[in-house]
Amino acid sequence: MVGKRDSKLVSLIVPVYNVENYLQKAIDSACLQDYRNLEIILVDDGSTDKSRKICDSAAKRDSRIVVVHQENRGLGPARNVGLKIAHGDYIAFLDSDDWMEKTMISEMVDKLEEYQLDIVVCQLFYVNGKTVDPVYINNMDKNDFRVYKTEDALKLLIDDYYISSYAVNKLYRKIVFQNVTYPENKLPYEDIATTYKTFMNASLVGLYNKPFYYYYHRTGSIIHTDDAQKQLLSE
Repeated sequence: MVGKRDSKLVSLIVPVYNVENYLQKAIDSACLQDYRNLEIILVDDGSTDKSRKICDSAAKRDSRIVVVHQENRGLGPARNVGLKIAHGDYIAFLDSDDWMEKTMISEMVDKLEEYQLDIVVCQLFYVNGKTVDPVYINNMDKNDFRVYKTEDALKLLIDDYYISSYAVNKLYRKIVFQNVTYPENKLPYEDIATTYKTFMNASLVGLYNKPFYYYYHRTGSIIHTDDAQKQLLSE
């Protein structure tokens, strides 16, 4: 049952491609969010392993899950398909080999609404093998929260210090994706070409120095090819 606290629909877009060993954990972390008013969009980008079956089985268990199957077109096009069919007031992304803290969506929705923001950015847990390292901004107090106007938020994004270009670890008002899409190719750098455009459409951006998102480093992953981007926020 959706209460007043969960009144806004959040569309969580999950691109999926050949991740049968990781996908269920990602889906479970979405379904178990304490924010219940979710639309979970699984975009199967032509998987040839058991990912397709896992998506379909999950949709049978949870009515909030929508599954799209398409020919393999790449991460950017998969995200675009999710954006096109999303009904949510707010948008979030989850990579299919990552997972989230149970309170990630609810806490970010609370911040977005409390401060009347267009985008909220949280921090990451960087997962490499069995090692899980929380990532904080060093010169901010843990759990500190700051609000930036467009120009200042863009500067932080371009500097790639306080704020990275990842599509994940953010909650967006859907309106910031107006006239914004991800590149229609299979290159692994589509975030860099897109995130700044959403910031340009945002009036206020919130920065939360608290990790909620588990960012898994998997060798050979299309989504996580750009290892250089992982070296964020530390100095």
